[in-house]
Amino acid sequence: MRYYKHPTTIEGYNAHRALYKALDKKEKRQYKKAKFFGYIGTLVAFITACLCIVIAILISNLFKPFADGFFFYILNGIIKFLFRACCFIVSLILSVLLALPLWNMGTKHQKEQKDILRFKATEHLRTAYKLTEPCLVTKCYECLDDAKFNLHDVCVFFVGDELRITTNLLHGFFNPANDLGCYMFSKDEATVTMIPYKETVAAKLACPEITFILGQRAYEFIKKNFTELQGASTMAIPDTHLMKLHPSPFAAIQSGHKTLELCLNDGKRQKIKIGDTIVFTQTETGETLRAAVLDIRKYPDFEAMYAVENPLSMGYNEGEMADPKDMSQYYMEDEIKKYGTLAIEIKKIEA
Repeated sequence: MRYYKHPTTIEGYNAHRALYKALDKKEKRQYKKAKFFGYIGTLVAFITACLCIVIAILISNLFKPFADGFFFYILNGIIKFLFRACCFIVSLILSVLLALPLWNMGTKHQKEQKDILRFKATEHLRTAYKLTEPCLVTKCYECLDDAKFNLHDVCVFFVGDELRITTNLLHGFFNPANDLGCYMFSKDEATVTMIPYKETVAAKLACPEITFILGQRAYEFIKKNFTELQGASTMAIPDTHLMKLHPSPFAAIQSGHKTLELCLNDGKRQKIKIGDTIVFTQTETGETLRAAVLDIRKYPDFEAMYAVENPLSMGYNEGEMADPKDMSQYYMEDEIKKYGTLAIEIKKIEA
C-alpha cells in the first residue's frame, strides 16, 4: 500500500481569478451572462418594491377620518398602517415574482460556470493521481485508520494493476483542504468483502495498513475491474452472500452452538464456495451476523444428511431427536428432490 498527497494547493480569491482567466471565450461569456441576469433581477425586484411602496404611501395619505374626534383619528391611523403593511407584503411578493425568472436564468448559468471552475480547480490533482476510467464515485462511510476520509464521497479507480482511492475529483472543489491524498493498493495486498454496516450493507476494502468501509456498489466494481484488468492475476476477493434465517436457527448460530447451515442446493446456494462470507439476517428483527464458510457437503436429501452429520452441529440440543422431517417447515418435498441439499459448515465472524 502506498499513500501520496500532492504538495501544491490552490488557495483563496487569487486562485478563483486565475481560474476565471483560464476559461475560454464562450465560458467567459456564460459567466458574465450569469452575473448580468442576477444583477438585472435584483434591480427589477428593487424598483418594483420601491414603486409599490411609494404608491401605497400616496394612496394611504388620501385616507381621511370618517368624522372629527380622537377616536376616528386613531382609527384612520390604524387603517393607514394596515393598508401600507399589506401593500408592503404585496410589493415584496410582486417584486420576487417579476425577478424570479431572471434570477433562475442567472442561477442556471452561474451553476454551470461554478461546476466548470471547480472541475478546473482540481485538474492538477486528477493529473497527479492519474484519475482514469473506469471510475466509481461512492460514499466512504468510514476509514478505520484515516478519519479524514469518513463520510466523504470518494473516487475508486484503477491505474495499471493498482486500485486507487481519493476524494471526489470528478465534481471538483475550491477548498484545498478537500484534497485527502490518494491511497494505492496492489492486487496481492487488499481484499474486498460485503459486510453488514449499521442499517445497510457495505463493501469493506481492507489491507494490513488501512481499511475502508465503502458503499455497496464498490464491491462489484472492484471485483469486476480488478479481475479483468490486463488479464492479470486476480485479487483475493471472497464472495459475500445474503441469507435470511428464522429466529431459532439465527440465535443458535449467534450463540456458536449451530455450525452447520442446512439448505437446498439451488441456484443461489450453488454460488457459495469455501472461503466466502454469509451475512445472515433475522427475519423478524432484521438483526444480522456474519459467518465464514469452512466447508460444503452435498447430499441428495435431508434424510441422507441427517444420517451422517452431527445433530448438535445442526442446532439440536443434547438428547433432542434429530428428525429430517423438521426441514419440511422450510422446504417443499418437490424442491428437495429437484435441487438436493447442502450442509454448509460455518464459523461466526466476531464483530
